[in-house]
Order: sequence, then C-alpha cells, then structure tokens
Amino acid sequence: MLITERVGRGVFLIFLLMMGLNGCTKKKSLPPPPEPKWTVQYSDSLAGFRAVDFVDKDNGWVVGYRGRILHTSDGGANWQSQESGVSIDLNGVAFVSPMIGWVVGWGGVILHTTDGGLQWVSQISGTEYKLNALSFIDQNNGWIIGDAWGDSSVGPISQLVFHTGDGGEHWQKLTTVEAELTDIWFTDRSNGWAVDIFGRVWHTTDGGSSWQSKKIADSYFPSVFFLDQTNGWILEHNGIVFHTKDGGKHWNSHQVGADDRWFGDIFFADNRNGWVISHNPGYPPGYAIFHSSDGGATWECQTSGGDVNYLWAIDFVDAENGWAVGWQPATILCYRRP
Repeated sequence: MLITERVGRGVFLIFLLMMGLNGCTKKKSLPPPPEPKWTVQYSDSLAGFRAVDFVDKDNGWVVGYRGRILHTSDGGANWQSQESGVSIDLNGVAFVSPMIGWVVGWGGVILHTTDGGLQWVSQISGTEYKLNALSFIDQNNGWIIGDAWGDSSVGPISQLVFHTGDGGEHWQKLTTVEAELTDIWFTDRSNGWAVDIFGRVWHTTDGGSSWQSKKIADSYFPSVFFLDQTNGWILEHNGIVFHTKDGGKHWNSHQVGADDRWFGDIFFADNRNGWVISHNPGYPPGYAIFHSSDGGATWECQTSGGDVNYLWAIDFVDAENGWAVGWQPATILCYRRP
C-alpha cells in the first residue's frame, strides 16, 4: 500500500511538472506572410496597352494598340491573344463576369463577347468618332463617352454619352456634353460621374440623360473612381487626388507626389487602399506607382522603374491583387504576394 501510494504520488508530481513546463514553453510563432509586391508579368516589343479589367483574381483582359486583346485565366501567369477583328486602337474594356464583356475604341468601335473573348462581335454605336471610356454595372446596363469632333450639330469641344439597357443590342445617344470628357463611372442605374480636361466633375442622377458640372480644379482630370454613391476619388494629372464622402457635394484634395510627373489613373480596392499610376513625361522615361492606406490622405511610392515609358491603366480585385498596363513597350505589371 505504501509503495503504491508513493508510485501514485510520483506519477502525479511528474504530471504536474510536465504541465508546468508546457505552460512555460512559448509556442514558436509563424513568420508573417510576405508583403505583396509589383513584378513585371508580361512584356513585348509592340506599342502597348491602354486598359485593363479583371473580374476576379484569375480572369482578366488588357486591350490597346491596333486591336490587341490579351486574356488570362490564371491571374496573369499566362496570357493568350484574342482575335478582335479590328486594327484600330482600343481604349477601354469592361467585364461583368468571366464570360461577358465589352471593348471600345477609335472609329466608334464597340466589341462584345459572351464567351470570355473567344469570339468578339461588333455592336452599332451610331458614331464614327473615337470612344474613350465605358462603365457597366451589370450585363444589361452600360455607358460610353465618345468624341463628337467634326459633328456640325454640336459645339467644337463636345462629348457624346451613350447608354444601353439590353447589353448593347441597342445603344442610345443620351445627350451631348459641352466638355472634353476623359473618364466615366457609374455606381447604379441612376448615379454616374465623369471628368474633363478643365478640372470639372460631371454628375448625373437620371442615368445620364442630364448632367451637372462642378469645377474643383484648373487642370486636366484623367480618371474618376467611385466605390458607391458617396465615396469617390478624382485624379488630377499633376498628382493631386480629390476625395468626396458625400457624393461630390464637397471635395478634399491631397498631393500624391512630385508635380513634374504625369499621373494617369486611380483605383481603390476598398475605402482605405488605393493606387495611382504615373510616368515621367520627359527624359529619362520611367513610371511610378503610389499607394494610400488611409483613403487617399497620404501616399507612398510602392515601385518605380525605367523600363516602361508610360503606364496607362490600373485595376484591382482586392487589396492584394492588382494589375497595371503600360505603353512602349507593351507591359503588364502584377501586384500580389510572392
């Protein structure tokens, strides 16, 4: 009995000792995952790309010089050329699903696909002038802005606004805006914004039938982006970002970087994380990409280089997966974790 008692006490003491050691032993913490970074994903010697659009982290398209369309289904690890059927420059691309998308370009060209770009079909725009940008909110409703230069029925500096409610089967000219618009963004069937070369932002609440303008700067606006009806950003070409939290009633401005650079496009993945792209208009050539993690109040340069003369467009699907496209040479940059 005494021996059994001692053995039992010994086992209990060993158990307590092991528990104590386990409690004092620190578990090894896993190293943090590597930060996302920018890398060159594709490059060739042709002139380049003007627009990019991804619907998820795998499926994306880039368009540009003389009808070029490239597509990836693996996040950009591999890019395949798609036959556009045209030889003019393409300026914009918008997809609402991995299958359904549109492309616009010079000569009033509108291309549409319902199979991810295996086949591109022309749609009738009703104009022979350049189409600059487009915005789709679903597979039926989309808007396009285009030049009206040479049209004797409008002013010398005018832009046409087109709308479709049936996926592009029919495009209707809604109105003519007395401005040289550069970009357009809709958040729903009623609310949309556009910007022009004179520092004005244009807003519609009736789906584009009528527009009201507000001058907030004295210079060229190349890009506008809205997350919803209230939160939006505008990029000025000299590196100033304008931000609104009330649908454009009030705008606050923040400087991104050196004003000797040309800034071209802006995109926000959420209400905090945004990016702008820029290039050096002089010599030597080179690009830079800036990031904000506080909604556009402050900005830091994430990457820069001299191997691409111009960056034209940027797109993100979330805060860790994004792409930027360039011109001279044709280049696709990718932002993600290694």
